[in-house]
Amino acid sequence: MSSKVIQLIEGLNVSRETFDNLESYNAELQRWNPSINLVARSTLSESWTRHIIDSAQVFAAAPSSTTWLDIGSGGGFPGMVAAIIGKEMCPKTRFTLMDSDQRKCRSPMKQSRQDHLLGQDQWPKDDDTALNALNAHPSDEECE
Repeated sequence: MSSKVIQLIEGLNVSRETFDNLESYNAELQRWNPSINLVARSTLSESWTRHIIDSAQVFAAAPSSTTWLDIGSGGGFPGMVAAIIGKEMCPKTRFTLMDSDQRKCRSPMKQSRQDHLLGQDQWPKDDDTALNALNAHPSDEECE
């Protein structure tokens, strides 16, 4: 990771657990993008700056929002990154990610998405329910 990326990540001011979740999500993106094309191939090598940091800046613009809707989420940007950060910073927030491309909704990345936010037991068992949306369910804690 370049020093510029490290500096940008430090600027996010997130816990080690949140950083690890973002790093894990990026690893899954690297793994699945060649077969599912979640982001442009030309931007994959710059995924931290082009996708994760950019998405984190979207979250920073409205950190106390209680509902987020990411239509056309594709690889989960910006919604998934906002949801990972929001899990720590504003756990009551509800995130919904939608995409019309069924491959992206059914991809192994969906498993990764739910693992970052929900326990396996909380994910809807009916795949039709979860087909086009990922809902990060709010907790009982208030957003600061």
